[in-house]
Amino acid sequence: MKYLLATILLAASMSTYASNAENSIRHKIICKEGHKFLVSWTESGTWRPPTVVQIYETAIDFEGAPAPAQPMRCNK
Repeated sequence: MKYLLATILLAASMSTYASNAENSIRHKIICKEGHKFLVSWTESGTWRPPTVVQIYETAIDFEGAPAPAQPMRCNK
C-alpha cells in the first residue's frame, strides 16, 4: 500500500512522456522515381538525419503461397 502512490505517479509521468515523444516524431510518404518512400524524423532539440525506408507490398500468388515483396509504385 505504501508504494501505491509512487506507482501511480510513475505511471502518470511515463504516459505524459510517451505522448510528448510520440508528438515529436513526424512521418511523410514521398514519391520518387515512381516508388513510395517513408521519411521519418524527430523534432527534438538535437538534430538527427531523417530515416528513409522504401515501402514494399506483398501479395499471394495463385497457389496461395506468398509472392516476393515488390516496391510499391506511386499512383499518378
